[in-house]
Amino acid sequence: MSSCSCCSTDAAAKVGARRVTDLKEFVSQCDILTVNAPLHDGTKGLINADLLKHFKKVCASPTSLCTLSDLPNQGAWLVNTARGAICNAEDVAAALKTGQLNGYAGDVWNVQPAPKDHPWRKMKNHLGGGNGMTPHYSGTTLDAQARYAEGTKEILANYFEGKAQEPANIIVGLGKRTAAPMPFDAE
Repeated sequence: MSSCSCCSTDAAAKVGARRVTDLKEFVSQCDILTVNAPLHDGTKGLINADLLKHFKKVCASPTSLCTLSDLPNQGAWLVNTARGAICNAEDVAAALKTGQLNGYAGDVWNVQPAPKDHPWRKMKNHLGGGNGMTPHYSGTTLDAQARYAEGTKEILANYFEGKAQEPANIIVGLGKRTAAPMPFDAE
């Protein structure tokens, strides 16, 4: 049992939650998958053709079109607000075209600025619609800017005063990744 009350076995049982440690099994159960992770060797290209084939599939055949009323019961949606390179651009576009994904939304590109021929600029989902791409501007709110500035100030003050950094602020330390890897990184 976890020491955190929000993650206890009892709390999980109350809401019907369970831990899934196999990434392929996990994505096969998701209606919507949001990517919220840092980019590093363990996450670069994580969402690729091999993983995408385990997502809930929309239609039995790439040539059959589902109606909008079918969508709540079939297929998965992928939302990437983390880093574009976590998703393989060509593989995501192919999964949309074949109906392996319902749709893709993101505010990050794997290359900045995205070239005119980037697959995410023109990709269509199986219904023939476009997908949601917005500028990566979540960090431009005044509240977010104030948090970033305060965090940067704290990190610099700790450094110059010889104090230890907060563990949550350390991703790479002494030439190695120090942040705890996700359970899927071992694969």
